[in-house]
Amino acid sequence: MLKATLIHEIWEDEGSISQGVCLAGPDGDDFRKLLSGRAKCVHRFEAGCYLEAMTIYSRLYSRGIYTSDFAADHEPYPDDWAQRQAN
Repeated sequence: MLKATLIHEIWEDEGSISQGVCLAGPDGDDFRKLLSGRAKCVHRFEAGCYLEAMTIYSRLYSRGIYTSDFAADHEPYPDDWAQRQAN
């Protein structure tokens, strides 16, 4: 059984926050609304769960090992999220 993978975006913004990660597509809209007009998407990557996404993000920004005690962070993304992102 294949797990859903979602595209994530890393944004850098001098105006409101230094950088952050969000889902590409409509599920990242609320995050991107917080960014200034100077923000730029600097990297896109795929991950199959929140923990994987944050591990990649943390590694790229040399923030050490990302850990989480929340069980949901380790669960694969739902297939319907991938379908929504694809549309």
